[in-house]
Amino acid sequence: TWMDMFIGTLRAKYPQATINYENIAVGGKQSKWGMQNIATQLALLTKKPDLMVLAFGGNDLLGGVSPEDFGTRTQGIIEGLRNEENTNGNANAEVLLWSPKINNPVSTKYLVEYFLAYETALETIAKNTNGVGLAKVSSYMADVLNSKEAVDYLNTNVNHGNDFCSRMIAQGLIT
Repeated sequence: TWMDMFIGTLRAKYPQATINYENIAVGGKQSKWGMQNIATQLALLTKKPDLMVLAFGGNDLLGGVSPEDFGTRTQGIIEGLRNEENTNGNANAEVLLWSPKINNPVSTKYLVEYFLAYETALETIAKNTNGVGLAKVSSYMADVLNSKEAVDYLNTNVNHGNDFCSRMIAQGLIT
């Protein structure tokens, strides 16, 4: 998985660091759910996170959420993570945002420019919020689409990535 590759690379690059991994993601959710449930999800962790990888977007796009609302909701998730009144909230937690992978643009629901607009919203957050970085996965995939078809990195030919997609995501996060 992309997370296994990401964690494995971090452990290799920082052998003296203690790196724990807990996944509190729930598939099929939009950023609004993430913002509304960040406190509940943080309470599931066994430790306060120093770093959170945050990846919403695909379901937001499918639901017609504007880039502005997506950005506002993502900022709300970050604020919830950093709210120490929440169980396992950490005011010093860093965040690595990941712009959504580009699903098959043959579908009118998944036009490349929609993904890039979401990435722009995330880029604004990363530029204006301390301790927040951005892996520009949407841009990487837009470049890939110049020489490959989406089916080359999608497992379902619509929206779920294969091993090539996982590698692109992991490399983007490590970068």
